[in-house]
Amino acid sequence: MFKRKLKNISDEELVKIIVEKKRHDDFGILYDRYAEKVYHKCISFVKDVDLAQDLAHDVFLKTFLNLAKFEGKSKFSTWLYSLTYNFCIDYLRKNNKTMIYTAANSIGVSGSKAIANIVYYLLFIFIAITALNQAGVDTDIITSNITLILGSILLAFAISYGFASRDLVSDMLSSYYGKGKFTEGQRVRIGDEEGVIVRIDSISVTLQQEKQQLVFPSKRLVEEEVIILSGGKDQEEE
Repeated sequence: MFKRKLKNISDEELVKIIVEKKRHDDFGILYDRYAEKVYHKCISFVKDVDLAQDLAHDVFLKTFLNLAKFEGKSKFSTWLYSLTYNFCIDYLRKNNKTMIYTAANSIGVSGSKAIANIVYYLLFIFIAITALNQAGVDTDIITSNITLILGSILLAFAISYGFASRDLVSDMLSSYYGKGKFTEGQRVRIGDEEGVIVRIDSISVTLQQEKQQLVFPSKRLVEEEVIILSGGKDQEEE
């Protein structure tokens, strides 16, 4: 009977009962009321069903742990919406920064951490402007000024990155040259170093020496004189 009555009372009264009387099992009533709405809010951010379900679960866990902090100055639904919104935004900020760094770093782009930080703060600025708009603040002047500043920064970044990317292109071309001219199994001498090529990839070459392996950038195959002493898979097959 008491459970039935609880289902008919307001969210705010229910929160008060859960907190003051420590009736933690009754939190399930709040969950049933808002589970679908929280899930839909999460999926609007991440566009992935499984991830949205995980985020919704974490949101309700955080809600339960912070239930005593609800002061009743606004509706519970408003408080829960705000908590859900902030939780999803924090998730996106943290994970987008990591994904950008990983992607840039995986293709050998120098300054991957700097790029990730720049995108992270750009995202933070746009989120802040969006929040101000939702609060009814006129952001036209702020938006136009920030757009001008960001445009200048991005132009400078693009120009500087264009110069910096020459090394990346050089490394890529060196790898193609190296794979065409040299093969695994060849004994070569480059500078004062001599050994058998055991691996060539887009970034480096690995030489097997008597007591150790030497790894050096593949662009050395283009920039320095390389003497082929013997061997090679193609020569062995002939």
